[in-house]
Amino acid sequence: MSIRTIELCVSILEDHFGFYVSAVGAVLLRQQLPFVLLAKELHGRVRPGEMKRSIAILDQHNLLSFESPGRAGAVVLYTVLAPRVLNLVRAPRAILTVKTLYSSGAMEAIFEDVLAQGRTSCSQCIRRVAKCMVDNLPMDKVKDDFVRLAEAQLVTRCDRIDDSAGAVAGCPTFCAEPDPFLMPDRILEGGVDGGTSQQRKRKLMPTMSVEMAPAGAEDSGGADGAVQSQQNGAGGGKSGDANANARDSDRHILWRINWPRMERFFRDALVLDALESSGGGGNAICGGELVDDKHTARVAQLLLKVGEQKTPSIDTGQSSPISLQDVFRYAKEHGLDAISRETIDARLEVLGKDSNSIVRRVGESGGGLYIINYEKGIEFLCNEHIESAIRERIGDKAVRIYRLLRAKGFLEEEQVEKEAMLSAKETKEMCCALMDHSFITVRQLARTNDFAPARTFFLYTVSMVQVLNAMISFCTQALNNVIRRRMLEREKHETLLDRQLKMEVILSNIANDPTFDDESRTQQMADVEQSYMTEADRRALERFRRAERRLFSTEIELDKVLFTFQQYDMLRRRWAMEQARQMPHGRRKRQQTAAAAVAATTAQSPNVNSASHLARS
Repeated sequence: MSIRTIELCVSILEDHFGFYVSAVGAVLLRQQLPFVLLAKELHGRVRPGEMKRSIAILDQHNLLSFESPGRAGAVVLYTVLAPRVLNLVRAPRAILTVKTLYSSGAMEAIFEDVLAQGRTSCSQCIRRVAKCMVDNLPMDKVKDDFVRLAEAQLVTRCDRIDDSAGAVAGCPTFCAEPDPFLMPDRILEGGVDGGTSQQRKRKLMPTMSVEMAPAGAEDSGGADGAVQSQQNGAGGGKSGDANANARDSDRHILWRINWPRMERFFRDALVLDALESSGGGGNAICGGELVDDKHTARVAQLLLKVGEQKTPSIDTGQSSPISLQDVFRYAKEHGLDAISRETIDARLEVLGKDSNSIVRRVGESGGGLYIINYEKGIEFLCNEHIESAIRERIGDKAVRIYRLLRAKGFLEEEQVEKEAMLSAKETKEMCCALMDHSFITVRQLARTNDFAPARTFFLYTVSMVQVLNAMISFCTQALNNVIRRRMLEREKHETLLDRQLKMEVILSNIANDPTFDDESRTQQMADVEQSYMTEADRRALERFRRAERRLFSTEIELDKVLFTFQQYDMLRRRWAMEQARQMPHGRRKRQQTAAAAVAATTAQSPNVNSASHLARS
């Protein structure tokens, strides 16, 4: 894990949970420690009580991993999972996805509640959401919406404690649920724990591989018990709700957000963006069919939906074959009868021919078989972002050189100069700037063993691994800067925000006070507004609101770009592992030996500094 990733995670933790949690997270992100060494590391900065509470908060939000070595006298080792911390930045996009998919009912409110609580039982979530809904939805409607979320695999059960295995050094043993999306038998009822109901068990989508978080909040001891008691009382602050939560039969069945499923939605959105921009224009899809053609865009969305059901995991480079009949059946099942079979067939042919190999036709059975190449679509977006970064940092001529090297591979400086149609001075300057920003690299090919510059070829090339690492590092640093800037702006205007909050409370009390008539109420509210906020304060507050909205928008866009590069890096690593696994052992060993020899020779070469070579006349 890079230092910039750790700094970004610390900023996210401080933004969401405050200083104490971020201080504990900063230590546990770097190394795995027991509580004693963690207290020693944070001595003088965080008290042990705050440390325990911070660990409980991290565990409640599924950001903490703990384990015991399993030997006598062993201690519990804690660590914070950076990928799950980064999911907190993607929460607005996840909420927007749920709102887009399920605009009616309480599904968005349920999703937000589970996201805010970290993990919670179904009964507690339903009570909180039903109490907060302004349109007074009945409990049964909220309960049905929770069932729909579970069927859509947007929420999943936490791992349960295995009582038969026992605890090792105070660390509970967890076991995965057989069906992590199955609703409990009884909800909002007292009595003993019920199992699962076959009547409630509906036809679910194919179960995917989900990385489960430890359900430490189920353990009644220590800090986890404190979080559980706090969660039980979070329904509205009344003892009646707390007692009802304690009597719930499903109080030990906790639910959390299924982030792997949300990442698949994000991936499909990226592929759809690639299809929309692959024609070369902002409003083009597939080389000429406009996005305004709703049928083409809708068929592309249907194809991605069917592919999402057929693809088992997010780290798969391409989908399973999808037939025309599958897409047509999905459209009929979801009430899209306006799109005929002939329209779907025609639009799929357009997608198969003009989508830059993102969608390919691979067979004729079932009306035609199509494959979605997720890696190709994400690669297309990555190249667009890389070229945009080069254009912003260096210039258009550098983009020309980058495209040339990416297309043709290893080229000398004279060849780059000729192919890119640039002068020798411009070529040298652009290549130096591209190497300084890690967009291209130079490969030394010596004709002799002494690596003399006169007898050495210096070949420019694009190393995608190096470029991806540079772009991920750049996006991580930019996202961290935006979060820190937003936190600084809020800290600078904290006094003004507190004053506005007090004013709003007073205005609300005046508006709800029946003793005032309309004229006196209006006069009283005007006096309160004038005494609490001057005109200059209102202008400053409005400037802060605009700046905060811009920073939030920039933060979401940066996270989207970072997610794109991370997905492409993951797919490339998986592809490289599969290639290495399929390679014969002897050839693999020869390639490893040759790569080690080249690395050792390059490290020992006295002329490895490519900038000095470029500086010579």
